[in-house]
Amino acid sequence: MKRLGFVGVGAMGGRMAPHLLKAGHEVGVVDVVRESVERAVSHGAFEASNPAELASTCDIVLTSLPTGAEVEDVYLGEGGLMEAVGEGGLLVDLSTIEPDQSRKLAAEAAERGAVALDAPVSGGVMGADAASLTIMVGGPKEAFETVQPVLALMGKNVIHVGGYGAGQVAKLCNNLIAGVTMVAAAEAFAMGKASGVDTRVLHEVIRTSSGGSWVMEKDPPCPGLIEGAPSSRDFEAGFTVDLMLKDMSLAVSALMSLGIPCPTGAAANQVYRMASRDGLGDLDFAAVAMLTGAAERP
Repeated sequence: MKRLGFVGVGAMGGRMAPHLLKAGHEVGVVDVVRESVERAVSHGAFEASNPAELASTCDIVLTSLPTGAEVEDVYLGEGGLMEAVGEGGLLVDLSTIEPDQSRKLAAEAAERGAVALDAPVSGGVMGADAASLTIMVGGPKEAFETVQPVLALMGKNVIHVGGYGAGQVAKLCNNLIAGVTMVAAAEAFAMGKASGVDTRVLHEVIRTSSGGSWVMEKDPPCPGLIEGAPSSRDFEAGFTVDLMLKDMSLAVSALMSLGIPCPTGAAANQVYRMASRDGLGDLDFAAVAMLTGAAERP
């Protein structure tokens, strides 16, 4: 069994780390939120003083953090991973950040003889609970093969996408589609509802027709369509509006840097920005339905 480190055991990491413990691995954790650390310790983890301690004592260190700024601080800040990681060290970032940011961290690790893989995840808190995430990995194939058995404890689909940053690119492509699809679904259900069409019937029509998608199957924008879906639980977040706003913004920025037009992505991004400013940021990203009238405000 490997000795693993985990930095960031909140909404996602706090659901992923227990799978590693159940498999018999020793897991050390670091988080700025005291309650998150205590919850992980209650599952059997041990607390480390800072990321550097994990880098110096663990075979593999995983990070799961909300933003690129927090990832950079954990890697490059005082007491960070780069202070202690050495020859043969393996760092795996499960966060979603800019591809170039991942490449920068990989270069920093390489200077120390270590490898830093980007491995963003898709599936939200439900996927993290069920260990059914899709994990998209960028970096050397040999390092991927080393970490794959660990990632397979948390994800059903663990895919080597390519070189450094490729995992982040794949994640942004995925969330661009999911984000745009949710906005389109919210508008479609608003039209159906305003026209007097039964929402359940409309859902069945779309779900089994060419408009079918992950959104229709797992996270439709209207309550009462799928038991357990966020919209049926007062939009309790599986993946928040604010996180989708972050990822959509990264995707739009990436498209613009490549000179690729992004009219649908940019438009959907503004919808999430409006939803966030309207106080919906902590709700599931399906809550954009409240802007269109497809769902009622609480």
